Amino acid sequence: MRTVRQTALCKRRLRLVREAGYFYGLVDGRRRVDGAVADEVWRQLHDDAGKADPKYFGFTGAKSRFLVFFPNDFHADGSSSQERGYRVEAKRKLDATAPSAEAMYSRGSGKAVLSAFQMTNMQSRFEKAKVADVLCCRDADALVKAVA
Repeated sequence: MRTVRQTALCKRRLRLVREAGYFYGLVDGRRRVDGAVADEVWRQLHDDAGKADPKYFGFTGAKSRFLVFFPNDFHADGSSSQERGYRVEAKRKLDATAPSAEAMYSRGSGKAVLSAFQMTNMQSRFEKAKVADVLCCRDADALVKAVA
């Protein structure tokens, strides 16, 4: 048995262990998730550990929380400017710094994509960190081209 990855999330210790070519995700030393692909097991382990946190909203909880701030759904005053405005601005920045037609054939646009990506709050900080790692490495061009 060999530990492949380890981290702390939601005050829980997460580990990914490989045994006989198979991966087991552990939370606080107990087996929770297993599978043949390390990244898939790790992602599922993070998802499950996050859902166990008392601050987890889930889809229904997130929708209810949104309606507290915007009772008339997306038609509420401020909804458009507060929830959509910064996303549109991020898209404008992305189009200006790394237009998709050019990004397919250019090099070095990972940092430009990252700067626009970081303007939004649509991903968790863990997802943002993973994307930042990819957009700052030597394989960034391959990701940008694939997305473009």
